[in-house]
Amino acid sequence: MAGHIPSLRRHTLRNQAVKGLMSDEKSKTAILEIITTTMNELAQKLGVMELDDPRRASFVKELSDLMQLRRS
Repeated sequence: MAGHIPSLRRHTLRNQAVKGLMSDEKSKTAILEIITTTMNELAQKLGVMELDDPRRASFVKELSDLMQLRRS
């Protein structure tokens, strides 16, 4: 459980970095790779979590937010 908070902060920092860099194609490609990697990490963690894990809701929300960001 203790490893969750730093991981979540790292993903949040990635999200903030993504918002500021969407200017050129090279940046967009790199950003898409970061988003995809982060989404995959979150999905893997969600896959092994118990359904009643209190962290689950924050992981689902972050994954959803990343999916929305990736579509934009």
